[in-house]
Amino acid sequence: MLEALAIVLAGQRRLEDALGAAAVLAPVSTQLGALTTMLKDAGGPLRPRLGRLVAEWTVYAGWLGEYRAALVTARDQA
Repeated sequence: MLEALAIVLAGQRRLEDALGAAAVLAPVSTQLGALTTMLKDAGGPLRPRLGRLVAEWTVYAGWLGEYRAALVTARDQA
C-alpha cells in the first residue's frame, strides 16, 4: 500500500509539471488530510514509513500553496 501511495505522489508531481500548481493543489491537500488520518490510526512497523510519506506529502502541499500564492501576488502587482 505505501508503495502505491508513493507512486501516486510521484504521478502528481509529474501532473503538476504539465498542468501547474493550481490544478493539483486541491487534490493533494484532500489526500494529505486522508493520509494524516491514516497516520493517526496506524501502528506497527508501517507507521514510520507512512510518517515519512505523510511528511513528503506535507512538504509538497506546502510548496504548491506557496507557489500558487506567489503567482497570485505577482498577478495582483502586474
